[in-house]
Amino acid sequence: MKDLLEQIINDRGQQVEKFKERVAFEVLFEGKDPREIMEAYQLASINTVHMWVSQYRDKIKEGLITLPAMTEQEKGNLQALKKRVKELEKSLEQANVLIYGLNSMIDYAEKEMDVPIRKKRGTKR
Repeated sequence: MKDLLEQIINDRGQQVEKFKERVAFEVLFEGKDPREIMEAYQLASINTVHMWVSQYRDKIKEGLITLPAMTEQEKGNLQALKKRVKELEKSLEQANVLIYGLNSMIDYAEKEMDVPIRKKRGTKR
């Protein structure tokens, strides 16, 4: 019984998270007004929508979520293409910073703890 209850709670949590992401997606990528979304989904406050959008942006920055593909209509729009290029450039820059940081942490750990972390070239499987 306890396992079933935990499963129900976990499923509900995942559904809530997907709903938050959907709301943020509509604001960021479909250009919908946060106030309209608040009213359409009967949310308590506009601040809730803004908070979910902020959390979604953070996930994109951390690389947990990738940018969605462009629609055919967006591909034909020059402004949408320019906006997409800027988004992708920013995403690439953030990914490069993350990679640099992770590589630095691995280098430091290997040096300070004298533990090989990276696989050495030429080793046999």
